[in-house]
Amino acid sequence: MTKKLFVDKKLILIIGFRKCGTSTLYDYLVSQKVGQGCIIKEPQLLCSGNDFDQAFINKYLSLFDDNSDVLIDGSTFIVNDPLAIEKVKSIFREVKIIVCVRNPVERFFSAYWHCRGKEIKEEPRTIYEVVANIDAWKYDRYEQETEWVNKCEYYNNYYGLDYIREQGIDDVDFKPINNRLAFMYYGEGCYSLRLTNFDISEILIVYFEDFIIGGFCIDELANYLNVELSRDGLKTVGVSNKGLNKSDVEHLNTLKRIKVHKLFPSSLRKKIKKLFYKAIPTTSDAIKGTVTEWYVDEINYWLEIEPRLAKYWPKNKGNNK
Repeated sequence: MTKKLFVDKKLILIIGFRKCGTSTLYDYLVSQKVGQGCIIKEPQLLCSGNDFDQAFINKYLSLFDDNSDVLIDGSTFIVNDPLAIEKVKSIFREVKIIVCVRNPVERFFSAYWHCRGKEIKEEPRTIYEVVANIDAWKYDRYEQETEWVNKCEYYNNYYGLDYIREQGIDDVDFKPINNRLAFMYYGEGCYSLRLTNFDISEILIVYFEDFIIGGFCIDELANYLNVELSRDGLKTVGVSNKGLNKSDVEHLNTLKRIKVHKLFPSSLRKKIKKLFYKAIPTTSDAIKGTVTEWYVDEINYWLEIEPRLAKYWPKNKGNNK
């Protein structure tokens, strides 16, 4: 008889959604010493398609400190693989699942500028072209965007799980591949659809606006994880992440050719880098309105669950950062 796998550790999974504060939450929990972070925030190993045998589990555990009783994994691709999560829950002593959501309109624009702002640009289209393209799919936008991504050679080459496995790097963060991030602009904001196969009552939903703006969910986090948390720690992490966030600026291609990191001291580097950044242009109200229309049902879904979100998720407003 095959011995049942068991890991006598607690595992905290932050499974999504991207551009909704997952990195800040991950850094905050690690800074509060809630558990041991992975050698990289998003190892993605649990959703790599490998068999869950002892060798696989040992490989996964090797990404953490052996002495830690609590592990923190921020792999946001695993939200697409609920079956893998069920396997993990059957192996670890305790598994806590956290999902971050955000006003989907704001997440849409943040996602676009995240891609557009790369030093090596992965998004050549303007925001108007992207919105026009998606808006043309009048019905079943989620399915049509999924189909478009699956057919797109660019996405298949750099983002497909098959490609990741072929390269033998299914145990590392996907982002080192040219520092690119793969996700659907519209579909990633359809949180309720992507959580269909999850029992919402068993996971903790963290609202981006609560956590980033006011830290009001700290008590909920503490109760769910059965730990003590400090609001002061959130301020420290928030300032640090804001300084590293590239979603509010558009890099100029010139920056990649200047190796300022080793040539100049930090204070001078910051001044030099500013020469190669420019503020993103303001998105028109018309474009914001179009995107907001796409997400009316999604926004209503979450307002029924948490009415106080009406303060942050107005139906007639959007934000391009």
